[in-house]
Amino acid sequence: MTDLLNDLMKFDEEIGEFLEQYVNSFIKWEIIRFFHANPQTDFTLNELTKIFSYTLKNLKPNMQELSEGGLIKQQKQGGTTTFSYDLSDADPKEKKLKKLIEDFNILCQTRQGRLRVIYRMLKDGIPLTDQD
Repeated sequence: MTDLLNDLMKFDEEIGEFLEQYVNSFIKWEIIRFFHANPQTDFTLNELTKIFSYTLKNLKPNMQELSEGGLIKQQKQGGTTTFSYDLSDADPKEKKLKKLIEDFNILCQTRQGRLRVIYRMLKDGIPLTDQD
C-alpha cells in the first residue's frame, strides 16, 4: 500500500527538487506563496512577522535561506533590510525558478495538490509546526 501511495504522490523531477530545496518548511511554503502573490513589493522582517504571525527567530533564518537560494531578493537600504520577489525573465536561472514557483502555486490551488505537497513534507520528516 505504501508503494502505491508513494507512486500517487510523486512529482516530476524538477518540481520535486524545487520542493526539496525551497519548500522544506511550512514557513517557507507560506513565504513563497505570499511573495508570489505580491511581486515587486518590499517588506521588512518586522512587517513579515506581523503578516505571518511568526516570531523573528523563526522567520529570519527561513528568509535568509530563500534569499541565499535566489528566490527572494534581499536589499539593504540605509539601516533597513527589505525582501522582495522580483525574478527576471532575462536571467535563465531566475526564469526557470520563476516557472517552478508558478507551477508550485498552480499545484497548491487544488486540494489534491496541497495534499501531495504535505505528504511529501511529512514523508521527508518536516514537522507540522515550527517551534520558537
